[in-house]
This record gives sequence, structure tokens and C-alpha cells, in this order.
Amino acid sequence: MANYRPHKRPLWTRLKRYLLAGTLVTAPAFISLYVVIALVNIADRWVKSLLPDRFYPDSRFFGIPGIGLILLVGLLILIGFLTASWLGKFVVALTDGIFAKTPVLSTLYTTLKQLFHTILGDNTNSFRQVVFVEFPRKDCWSIGFVTGTCPSETRIIGDEMTYVFVPTTPNPTSGYLIMLPKSQIRISDMTVEQGLRAVVSLGITQ
Repeated sequence: MANYRPHKRPLWTRLKRYLLAGTLVTAPAFISLYVVIALVNIADRWVKSLLPDRFYPDSRFFGIPGIGLILLVGLLILIGFLTASWLGKFVVALTDGIFAKTPVLSTLYTTLKQLFHTILGDNTNSFRQVVFVEFPRKDCWSIGFVTGTCPSETRIIGDEMTYVFVPTTPNPTSGYLIMLPKSQIRISDMTVEQGLRAVVSLGITQ
């Protein structure tokens, strides 16, 4: 009886498998590291352009990579602290008034301010709930994110309307803002992170 020999895959097939496995392991780490380094360099260059030449980059301390990002974060914390004072509130109100009366800039400033307050604000439920909605047609379900309650003027047949943002795949920064009655929204047990991960990964990541 001939000895049984297990079938071995061709060398090229095994090499392709090893190459794919190595790419899957290293690519996310290297891309994440690259993004972090790029953000640090951008912050350093921006802070460098604001500081006098005698401080940056001749000084050894200010020449350390990442110092610009640390200074930027510290500056934002200081501004936030000063904003809580009466003088800070006066400056913010004055800035809002100037931008609100400036043509073209008024719309952009108001939109961006509302967006940042919605995403970063502590007292908001926006982008905190994942839902399923029939979009773009009936019996076709899409992942959506509740962004708020519609004004009373938008109520239809006495039902309260809800704003739902349906992102596009794989870029969740664009999408569709739709208004739906609560009865047409299905609440999901998914977290916001899980919902965004499903959108970005085309549903591959479970």
C-alpha cells in the first residue's frame, strides 16, 4: 500500500496567504501611526507659524516633536477655562454677533457652530442612538443615527417627527438627513461605534 501524503498547496499560493496575513496585521497599525504622526506634524507647523522666530524652532524645547500639539491642547483648555468667566462670555457674544452679521460667513459659522455643539456637546442625545429605517425604499433597511427631534411645525397627523442621518458607505461624513415619524423607526441595540464600524467596513466587520 502506498504511503498517504497530505496534499500540499503550491508555494505561490502559500506565499500569497502569508502576504495577505502580514498585510492585515501590519496595515492598520502603520496607517494609524501615520495618521497620528501627520496630525502631530500639522499641529507643530501651525504652532510654529504663530510663535515668534526667537522661540521656535531654535529652542531645543520647542524643537521636540509633539510639543506643538501639547501647546495647542493646552491653549484650547485655557480658552475653555477663560470662556466660563464674564469676560470670556462677553468676547464669545461679541464674536457671535460679528460673524452673524457678516455676509456669507454667517451661514458657514452658524452651521459649523451647531455641528460642533451637536457632536461634542455634553447635554445632547444626538448621534447617541443607532436605528434602522426603511431607506431608500420600503422593505430595504438602512442604518441611521438619530440627530434630534424635528420642530413642531413638521409634525404630520399629530405624530412627532425625528431627524435621522443615514450615512453613505464607506464615507460616513456624507449622507442623507430624513424626517420620520417615531412609528417608522426601529431602535437598534448597536452602539454608535458599532454602527459606524459597520458603515465604514461595508458590513464586513461584525
